[in-house]
Amino acid sequence: YTFLLKKRELPVVSRFADDLLKFDSHEYLVAFFGEQNVKRDIYYFSEKEMNHCSVLFGNSNRQVVFIWKDEDNLSDLSYILISGILPTETGLPFNDNIGRNKWAFKSGVYSGMSIRELLELNEGDFQFYGVNSEFSMMIEPESKGAINFKKTGIMLSSLDGAGSPLLNKHMISAEEAVENRLALHVFYIMLSP
Repeated sequence: YTFLLKKRELPVVSRFADDLLKFDSHEYLVAFFGEQNVKRDIYYFSEKEMNHCSVLFGNSNRQVVFIWKDEDNLSDLSYILISGILPTETGLPFNDNIGRNKWAFKSGVYSGMSIRELLELNEGDFQFYGVNSEFSMMIEPESKGAINFKKTGIMLSSLDGAGSPLLNKHMISAEEAVENRLALHVFYIMLSP
């Protein structure tokens, strides 16, 4: 057997979700937030694709899912996911209401933000995929502006449902969506280190 001990200072975590990127293992999360707040879980990308993960503050408005590159040891952070309800093994049977996720981002993005606010914050137009695309309602990661959509992946949701013919296009401009008064908002945020 080989044991490797590392002495590390615990990171400073402010109110920003970006600070959570400093955690590189499940054990490190438990040491900082406590065993009662961090659980091992399974995240469902689809019916056939899943990943072992860590969930911080599960089934609450501060829930965060940590997806690891090393699933066996729950280490080496790949990205974090933030939304109201996320498809995890312990989250799926949960049938109570969870309010808008309270984590703020240094970029100014927040869960529930309208597409109009996101467009203003980005200081420029961006594109997102239509409802029939493989990446339905995701903002294109190549978009330009004040928000780095390569590091901050965003999925939109429509309060109007998929009723607008504009959403059937392969790619949609945010400016075009605002001009057509589509009620879109930030639903799901993926943050990469």
